[in-house]
Formats: sequence, C-alpha cells, structure tokens
Amino acid sequence: MEVTVTSKSGQVITCVVRLPHNPVEFAVTFIYAVNCRYGRRRLWQEIEDLAANPLVSDKPWILLGDFNQALDPIDALIH
Repeated sequence: MEVTVTSKSGQVITCVVRLPHNPVEFAVTFIYAVNCRYGRRRLWQEIEDLAANPLVSDKPWILLGDFNQALDPIDALIH
C-alpha cells in the first residue's frame, strides 16, 4: 500500500492511498474535531476546501473520525 499525505492541519490529515495491483487511488481524511464552535466552523471550511481540491475531488473520498474522542481531559468539559 502506498500512502501519500496531501494536507494536514490541527483537525485534519488527508492522504491519497494506492493499493497494490490496483490502479484506482482514493482519498482518506482523518478528522479530530475540536469541541468549540469556532473550531468546528474552521473544520467545515477546511472540508469544503478539500472537496474542491483536485487531489481529492477527482477520487473516491472517505472521511473518518471519532467526534466523541477528547484530545485533552479539559476538552471533555462543555464549552
């Protein structure tokens, strides 16, 4: 398997994946969404930007994440 990171930020890592003996590439975005309103707005804007990027938009694309996972115990508190 060949994995190439195409972009990353504090909330998102996007990769293009190529499996052996298969010419079709696909994009995978791993998401850690912060627990504040403004951070989530930035996340949605980043997802929209990725969707318009030819590195992602020309391929099958999957988004994966655990939106209930806290990075730090303080994140578990309701803001």
